[in-house]
Amino acid sequence: MLILCLHASALSPRLYLLQDGKVALDDLDTSDVADPARGATWTEMTQARLAAIGATVGDIDRLLLDIGPGRLSAVRAAVSFGNALGFGLDRPVTPVIASAALGLQAHSATGLSVLTVHKSAGGNAYVGRVDGGRLIRLRHGPLAETLAAAAAGLSQAAVVGLAAADAACLPPSLAATDAGDGAIRAETFLQISLATPATPYAPVQPITDQSEILRD
Repeated sequence: MLILCLHASALSPRLYLLQDGKVALDDLDTSDVADPARGATWTEMTQARLAAIGATVGDIDRLLLDIGPGRLSAVRAAVSFGNALGFGLDRPVTPVIASAALGLQAHSATGLSVLTVHKSAGGNAYVGRVDGGRLIRLRHGPLAETLAAAAAGLSQAAVVGLAAADAACLPPSLAATDAGDGAIRAETFLQISLATPATPYAPVQPITDQSEILRD
């Protein structure tokens, strides 16, 4: 079983390969392809990394696709590529919500509830709340206001993706533990792949400020 994982929402987009329940390739920094108009494309990245483990595109059995939120142009490019590849190969494409993956990762490390932050335009942000390793809420709005709403009822939490310059936006009553910058590790993709059954191919969509999940 060979699984291609596209992680595009972080500051440094990455591509991982999982094989037979293990990480086969833990990608190095690929920030040079954050803008598909310059540098290598996702297609070129995929071909090069498959070649590094002696595989070809036809060997891919499944795709795990980071649909955001975060770095919308990079996420859209990865989603377009992943959908096209999944369709062409008739392989399952499993959407991975970045907020859920990061929350699971931080909860596993800290045992705390987790607040995930992906800043967007105009002082707004996507803020997720993960309790017990499960995403229970994802909202978009002004950073301080949306953080306060997500943190309601919490006295302490792990916080992912909040820049030091924005720390003042946290509720003063919240004891916050910095849990990283928003990069999802290959091991977390592996954990998600093992916990999420593959389904027949269907295209996935990137998370935007119009996505239904923000109103659930």
